[in-house]
Amino acid sequence: MPHPPPPSTLAELAALRAHYSEQPDRAHTLLAPVQAQLQPLLEADRESEFGVELGLLFIELCLETRRYSQGWAPLAQLVNWNLRGAAPQRQALLQALHARALVAQGRLDEALPEIERALQLAQLGEEVLAWGYAHMALGHFAARQGDGMRAAEHLREALTLLQRSGDGGPWAHVYAALIVALRNLASPAERLAVIHEGKQVLLAQCRWAEACNLTCEQIEIALGAQRLDEARAYLREAEHLARQAPPQAPVRAGLQLANSSLLFAEGAHEAAIALAKDWLASVREQLQPVDQIFFLERLARWQAQAGQAQEALDSLAESHRVALAAQRAHGEGDLRAARQALELAHERQRRAQSEAHATELARTNRRLQRALDDLSATQRQLLDAAKHAALGRMLAGMAHEINTPVGNALTTASALEQLAAELPRALQGGQLRRSELERQLQTLHEGSRLVVTSLTRASELLGGFRDLPTLTRQQAGEPVDLPALVRAAAQRSLPDTIRLQLTVPERARLDGEALLEVLQQLLQNTARHAYPQGQPGAVTVDAQFERPDWLLLSVQDQGPGVPAELLPQLFEPYATSRFGQGRSGLGLFVSRAIVEQRLGGRIELHSQPGRGCRVELALPAHA
Repeated sequence: MPHPPPPSTLAELAALRAHYSEQPDRAHTLLAPVQAQLQPLLEADRESEFGVELGLLFIELCLETRRYSQGWAPLAQLVNWNLRGAAPQRQALLQALHARALVAQGRLDEALPEIERALQLAQLGEEVLAWGYAHMALGHFAARQGDGMRAAEHLREALTLLQRSGDGGPWAHVYAALIVALRNLASPAERLAVIHEGKQVLLAQCRWAEACNLTCEQIEIALGAQRLDEARAYLREAEHLARQAPPQAPVRAGLQLANSSLLFAEGAHEAAIALAKDWLASVREQLQPVDQIFFLERLARWQAQAGQAQEALDSLAESHRVALAAQRAHGEGDLRAARQALELAHERQRRAQSEAHATELARTNRRLQRALDDLSATQRQLLDAAKHAALGRMLAGMAHEINTPVGNALTTASALEQLAAELPRALQGGQLRRSELERQLQTLHEGSRLVVTSLTRASELLGGFRDLPTLTRQQAGEPVDLPALVRAAAQRSLPDTIRLQLTVPERARLDGEALLEVLQQLLQNTARHAYPQGQPGAVTVDAQFERPDWLLLSVQDQGPGVPAELLPQLFEPYATSRFGQGRSGLGLFVSRAIVEQRLGGRIELHSQPGRGCRVELALPAHA
């Protein structure tokens, strides 16, 4: 079939979009001509309604063919054209797509205000399509934050709105995102119902590749229920749909994953593992961290069952690295999002105060109520998270730290169990050579030692987390003998090779028990980091009243100082330069919690490489 000629008017562009909607599998052939026509307009920065509409069609074609980064590229310029007056009726849709792009790029702190603006514009203009894309962005935002339940709610709402819009664009892929969100929330029957609904929509739209990918999800569910014949039937259906899709359609990866799962269920473990590893290598850059972790852990289980103990350990270790990196990125994103949420709240208050027409504001608020309630809930959660950050991050770090040795021990024990079961059979058969027996005994010995080491490490971690201090502020009681308190902390924390130099007032009225805990943590840090391995040195503790009710206390060493890259993170849990060497990195984190929440003061740390480290405490106290 010949391609339609390149459009030169809005009417011709509308006809081309209708042609694409009727035959979405031709998106691959339309993409290059549309890009060739759009590129000169972008380079010349020549805004027009035609340019905006052409850009929107280009984005739809990129989404259809899963060339996401290519589709997001011109969005910022199209939004700018819109702000300069081109195609104002498209403002809500462009804002929603821009928000979706920011979420896909992991820029969550920038995405949240864009989503809010898109929702407001869509409600004011009663634009169902833009409203649907805004809820799609909210769903992906929640998924990025690990909130599967809220992601599912917004994605369902997006599907309802997008179906109602009657648009023929590439929005049906939301079904695949919804299935992922429901993975740990819904029963297999509920997920199958969503897949069945999605396939009906996709088949009616002639989107064979997306229908094929949903059928691959049916294969996984059938295998999970041990229904191999049903899984084989689904695989034949998926292969039939793949043949109907255009050659460039991204169906190979889904079929490869489904084939590997079926092979493993049929007992062809080595072939399944090889196919799964190839699949993971080909799509890993496209997977969210939560999906990478899911498939790496499943690969580790397969490898352990197949007797590939070392490979299973490697896969498990990689999943932990991904989890830790995602956890750190999520923590940083939470802080940025919390700041952005506060700024949004302030901006909404300012807009509300300056609104000229109260009736229009009421109308807008009624229509936005549900979406704004969700945003307000997100903001409250972020603020609550900031208030309880100490407990939340501590628990997350504990879970990660303990999960690593326990997971290693479990995987190794599974491999050892299989090896121990196979060894007697080989001995009875009389076919086991001495060298092979010695090799397997060595493997048993090394594996047992790894199990013991991992469980010992887990036990040590649990012991280190016990008896963390309470964080309830106490009223100042009897005056505290400060010199005696500092010497007691030094006696418990410093070796004889480190001298204590002390200049403090004789008395201060404050919570002596809390201050003793803080000083012990700080002096232990000095012994471990400033003068490690028994090196001689000195630590100076100075204190003076800045005014009658405020005590300034400092702890100074002459060690090598703190690396510049670690300095901003020192008061976060698990921040340490000696991670994995018996130190958990909780000392300064606990110290800050005690100073701020029990003593009602503040703590700061100053350091330069080669010039030691100085910790300053400002505490409410009376002489």
